[in-house]
Amino acid sequence: MKNILLLLFIMSSELLFAQKDTLKSTVYNFKSLAKMEDENRISTSIIKPIGTKFLESLRMHHTTLKPGHQLRPSHIQETDEELIIVQEGKLTVTINKETKELGPGSVIVILAGDDQMMNNFGNTNASYYVLIYKSKKSRVGLEKGKSAMLDWNETVFKAHDKGGRRDFFNRPTGTLDRLEMHVTFLNEGLKSHEPHKHLAEEIILMIDGDATMSVDDKVFQGGKGDLFYLPSGSFHGIQNTGKGQASYFAFQFN
Repeated sequence: MKNILLLLFIMSSELLFAQKDTLKSTVYNFKSLAKMEDENRISTSIIKPIGTKFLESLRMHHTTLKPGHQLRPSHIQETDEELIIVQEGKLTVTINKETKELGPGSVIVILAGDDQMMNNFGNTNASYYVLIYKSKKSRVGLEKGKSAMLDWNETVFKAHDKGGRRDFFNRPTGTLDRLEMHVTFLNEGLKSHEPHKHLAEEIILMIDGDATMSVDDKVFQGGKGDLFYLPSGSFHGIQNTGKGQASYFAFQFN
């Protein structure tokens, strides 16, 4: 009997720990987050390392690289993948000896095992968001595609009755079955859609404007630079609650 009770205690403790270590629906208000600065850059931690339904580890930060500085020497992430969004300035990115200069709104996907380096050769700050993740499963031997550097100006704007959108990609990676990203432009006062749910987890990164996000029985407010996290299977919907058009990156993964 004592052994059974001990086993039940251990199982409940592990479950409680797992629940605490799983990211819940939330909003990260960028202006309220602590910043660290040195002679080369300003760094802001947004999501500290944590697990999700599909990810063993997820973390996110924002970096402002000062003019003429290199973020770090050429390096390789052995198991993690990275998704980078340029916010302002010009970021010079090199992946596997291919170099491209990318401006605001551009997106970089770096798969595990690929050599990468980033520099700011300009005269102004270069700011960008970095999402680093490790999947709970492996897709070794399956089609994963290549790392990609996608310039904002090379994506196509598609207008619709609520505003418009730009599609970046919808693809597998080395560790994810699907990684999809687009930008939505949402006119004042409108909802993007009625509350719905899907298998994929989703992150919404506000580019401009103000929005209200409903997630199940919770409501979150966010503005420029803020980030919403939406768990797998949650009912969610977003509405432009500010003045003028709102815009945001939406990316889903599973």
